[in-house]
Amino acid sequence: ATGKGFFTTLGCFQCHQLGKEGNAFGPSLTGLLAKWKGDRGAVLEQLLDPSRVIEDKFRSWNLEVGDEASVSGLILAEDNDTLTVQSGPTEVLKQKLKKSEVKSRRRSDTSLMPSGLLNTLNKEQILDLLAYLLAEGDEKHAAFQH
Repeated sequence: ATGKGFFTTLGCFQCHQLGKEGNAFGPSLTGLLAKWKGDRGAVLEQLLDPSRVIEDKFRSWNLEVGDEASVSGLILAEDNDTLTVQSGPTEVLKQKLKKSEVKSRRRSDTSLMPSGLLNTLNKEQILDLLAYLLAEGDEKHAAFQH
C-alpha cells in the first residue's frame, strides 16, 4: 500500500499505466516482471536509471524547427509531409510539424523519465514501490502481505 502511495506522489501515473490506473504515454508497467524475464534487479535498475534501456517506441527526439526553435518528444507518427510529436503525457503536448520546417532531427539517449526520481526515497520506500509495481497493484498479491 505504501508503494501505491509513491506511485501517485512521485507522479508515475502521469506517464505510465499500471492496470487501469495511469496514462499510456510511457511504457506500460503491467507485466513488468515478465518483460524483464523475472529479473527483479533489472526492473529496479531501470527505475533507478531510466536511460539505461529505452525502447524505440519511447525514444525521444530533438527537432530543430525554424529559427532557433526546438521541439523534443516522442515521434508518434510520420508520413511524407508531417511528423506528429508528443512532448508530454497530455493531448495538448501533441503537435504536428511540417517536415519541410524541420532543420535537423537528433535521437536522444536520455529517457523522458527524469533520472533521480527516486532520490527522495530511502531503500525501504524504493522496495515498497517496486513491490507495488511487481504486484501490478493487486492487493491480493503476495507482495502486499507482510
